[in-house]
Amino acid sequence: MIRFTLTLVFSAVTLLSVAQVDYLTTDPSAHYVQPNETDIDGIMHRYGSVKGAVLNMTREEWEVFRSWEDYDHEEVKRILKESKEKWKADHAVEIADRKAQRMLLTTSGCDCWVEPDETYTLITEDDQYYTAGAGINVDYSTQPIQMGFEYNMYGILFDSFYLNSKGSISFDGYTIDWTPEEFPMTTDEVAQIAGFWADADYRQTGDVYYKITQDEVFVNFVDVGYYNNHGDLTNSYQIVITSENSEYLPDGANTQMCYLDMNWAHGDVAGGSSGCCGDTPATVGMDAAPDFGPYLQFGRFNTLDDVYNGPQGSGPEYDDGVNWLDYRSFIMDSAEDTENLAPFPTANIGCDTLTMCLGNTYDLNLSFLGPEPNQTITVTSTDVPGWEYVISDESDLANITGTFTALAENVGTQEITITATDDGDPVGETVTTLVIDVLNIELPPLTIEGNSAICAGGEVELTATGDFDEIIWSNGTVGNTNTYTYGGTFFVTGYLDQCAVEEEFYIDQSPYFLPDVVVDPPAVCPGQTTLVVV
Repeated sequence: MIRFTLTLVFSAVTLLSVAQVDYLTTDPSAHYVQPNETDIDGIMHRYGSVKGAVLNMTREEWEVFRSWEDYDHEEVKRILKESKEKWKADHAVEIADRKAQRMLLTTSGCDCWVEPDETYTLITEDDQYYTAGAGINVDYSTQPIQMGFEYNMYGILFDSFYLNSKGSISFDGYTIDWTPEEFPMTTDEVAQIAGFWADADYRQTGDVYYKITQDEVFVNFVDVGYYNNHGDLTNSYQIVITSENSEYLPDGANTQMCYLDMNWAHGDVAGGSSGCCGDTPATVGMDAAPDFGPYLQFGRFNTLDDVYNGPQGSGPEYDDGVNWLDYRSFIMDSAEDTENLAPFPTANIGCDTLTMCLGNTYDLNLSFLGPEPNQTITVTSTDVPGWEYVISDESDLANITGTFTALAENVGTQEITITATDDGDPVGETVTTLVIDVLNIELPPLTIEGNSAICAGGEVELTATGDFDEIIWSNGTVGNTNTYTYGGTFFVTGYLDQCAVEEEFYIDQSPYFLPDVVVDPPAVCPGQTTLVVV
């Protein structure tokens, strides 16, 4: 053990000396002076090379680096592209599993997520026309992208959009702002749809795709990391906008925002760290700026939980939890012209009939927002067997939470109608209906067996048992057994007839590798010695 430890110490000292050779050209016997990290000498000393600087600099250092006389923009793009390709190659299995999981997930928008395929365009380093801050793969926007149709945003028609790395699309100008603001009081004052306006970082993980059809635009932010160069937590979400002729969205709507698993809320800036809890929470909504025009804001997201404190404000009593967005979908008609907008539901529950077997439960957590400030919203619900709910009313926000349980006494078709009204003039009313078909089928239990802990570089095999027609794991594997090579939260689903049982599980991954141990000779007698090499 002593021999192994000493080897590591010596190796670390040796590597440190080598890293300094290329840059330190002064007399080694001269008095050491701490470099100024706000100039190019300090930056190069801190990171050891151009590549090290490009991959790790702060925004303040980037401003100095770009003004350096030897700055090479094409070389910067090459380094970032090469680094990202290597990261993707090293994490190929994880990336494939995430994609398979996305394909299986169901959102509140009735499967609103559209997985990018070969018909989509991927935003590359060459498409990032406008840059600021940390630049390529962090703080950028594209040139205007022509749609081929007109999109109506609060009475203004747009035929092109900018795709912004901070999680939005904008129409009358680009925006690169890593400190999100509350609608409608924004500094850039551009009309925008903020799927998740936050300090995203694409240097490790994350891609942005778009697709244009005859009457729709799809924009997908996939597995996006956060600043400064973090990929441990990721977000995936989608924006869809349509022409007036499109029938893609229900009820004449022209805008949709769709969310999958949302895991971070704030970058390492303005007091934030570990994806959480800074002074500039993420903003979700749409704004027809400038001049404090019409807007709709769903929340300011700053914490890593599912607490929801309403659409406006920031701070301990106002911050929303990013997990509240998980698998939600918002559908809007931004072309609607009325003196009073009706209450807006934060989820879509009426797309398809929900099929359940005996013992299945369906949990509903539905809020209604008042698009206009200072309105009171009232919510009512019909009563059906097996449906238990609670309604809470607050200013600008009303919420209904409940659980429907499939029971022998409610076999057949059940309809739950939820109505939200405001006190505007004229009164706005929104009606949503959940249709449930209860089958007289009892589902068997689904159990998971196997070791739930794994060391880095190892693997674990889990087994799911139950009398089902088919069992599918969240990474797409079909069958009773599945092997995992990394940790995280996963699920497995058992299907029987038209019903399903889902079980979630967690694999705890240790950051430590199990080393190879060689003992020579493998057996000794008392008084003899053996060599152990780790």
